[in-house]
Amino acid sequence: MEKGQVSGMKDGDKNGGAMQDLRAMVPTEFAEGIEMLPSAVVVMDINSRIRYVNRAFERRSGVARADAIGANLPELLSIDQGDYDACVTRIAEDRPWTGRWIAVLKTRPAWIQEVQASPMHNQGEVIDSVMLVIRDLTKEDSLAQRLSGDSSMTAINSLAAGVAHEINNPLSFIVGNVAYLVEEFERMRPSLGAELVEEWGEALDDLKEGAVRVRDIVQQLGGMVPDLDEGLGNIDLGALIDTTLALVQNQIRHRAHLVREYAGSNFAWTNASILSQVLLNLLLNAAESMDPGHADENELRLILRSGSEGRVTIEVRDSGRGITSEILPHIFDPFFSTKPVGDGTGMGLTVTRRLLTQLEGHITVRSTVGKGSSFIVSLPALDKSAPRRKSLTEDIPKRHNHVARILVVDDEHAVLRTVERILNKHDVVSCDEGEEALRLMQEHDFDIVFCDLMMPKMSGQELYQTVLERQPELAKHFVFITGGAFMADAIRFAKEVSNPVIEKPFTPVELRALVDLHVHTPPPPA
Repeated sequence: MEKGQVSGMKDGDKNGGAMQDLRAMVPTEFAEGIEMLPSAVVVMDINSRIRYVNRAFERRSGVARADAIGANLPELLSIDQGDYDACVTRIAEDRPWTGRWIAVLKTRPAWIQEVQASPMHNQGEVIDSVMLVIRDLTKEDSLAQRLSGDSSMTAINSLAAGVAHEINNPLSFIVGNVAYLVEEFERMRPSLGAELVEEWGEALDDLKEGAVRVRDIVQQLGGMVPDLDEGLGNIDLGALIDTTLALVQNQIRHRAHLVREYAGSNFAWTNASILSQVLLNLLLNAAESMDPGHADENELRLILRSGSEGRVTIEVRDSGRGITSEILPHIFDPFFSTKPVGDGTGMGLTVTRRLLTQLEGHITVRSTVGKGSSFIVSLPALDKSAPRRKSLTEDIPKRHNHVARILVVDDEHAVLRTVERILNKHDVVSCDEGEEALRLMQEHDFDIVFCDLMMPKMSGQELYQTVLERQPELAKHFVFITGGAFMADAIRFAKEVSNPVIEKPFTPVELRALVDLHVHTPPPPA
């Protein structure tokens, strides 16, 4: 069949002509088998004009054979041009191609396809056609989407937030008291002997370092919990990568040395929690591809750079075992895994790609057996840097000799004692539940109220709402303390309230700065 014959075919001849074309290209018995295959089959010419479709294509696409013959394939199925060009480039090299397309149909749901394309030659051994065998992955992809967002994932996220909250409560008085002891040690240093100064100084430094490390880990754990209400935001990708790396540092350091390449300051309009999950999956996979005990020889490289067309890319490159060409097309398939049975679900990369789709991102892979793999994530970029959030301790007036009257409300007695100790230059009153706090606020005037957000009897939010009704001016002086809110209403309240919110574990500097701020600066409107 010569080029141009398809476009000259009359509609009434298309059904019969298509089968004749197929029989001319393959033996008759193969043509009948192709017609009956459950997978869709398309034959197109070198100009992307369809010459043949089988019955499975008609059923799945909703496009009759008579309407498909002669149509331009990428236009008929609304296939992304970049994805289609990857196939055409490979075929032009006289090589088969395997990949994925998403067909956007007029009368049917989107059709997620795994496509195997093979060049076909005429008698002169010139490529004149392409045969496409299309496997329908729509149901599998739908299953992966449900699994990535089902109740079990929600339960895990809630558990992580709850664990962070419970650890932050005792950690707050550990960090606070360590900082207090360091301050007292510095004050007493001149009166101590040199030997005690050295010994106690080292012990306090070690204690402080350990407390800070635990604090950082817990904050990162809390930050990994996806917040569906958070939505998209202007995210510093370098900082996000570093935060995620800290969570898997132990898995990486025994297997590879880490290299960071951050080209400039890159921000993306994305969801930090969801992107953290994506990076976590890729980093763990990269670490597992390299054998432990050879960290000096193996390398895990994180590359962040500006891409083309207003996008930014994050590349996770390892020097591990690599992925064979037979396995590579299937790594995003649901439940596909090369690990032993029981070791992994085969859903990690499936979920990763689904999450990136939600972020308007995509992922590509390059791999060479024995040399390693590169997973490249592309995201929408921003042209301007994110506005810097001011620290609580910035622009605070220098401390005066004014003694503030402070109320502290927290159900953890050790937290109460810690705050009293840190703010011992002021008049501090403390209580462990909301009803007692209401009584104290009726009887005394307070310059500032430090209030825990989540308490068992009356929550900080409920206490605030009651005070807002009874003593609206005092409500302006509330400062909320949270160990990591994990209930939906508490999360929403912490975001919407105009009062300051500080995270446990807090430091003496933060608490004292907030006292100074409220004593010397007019409070915000309630």
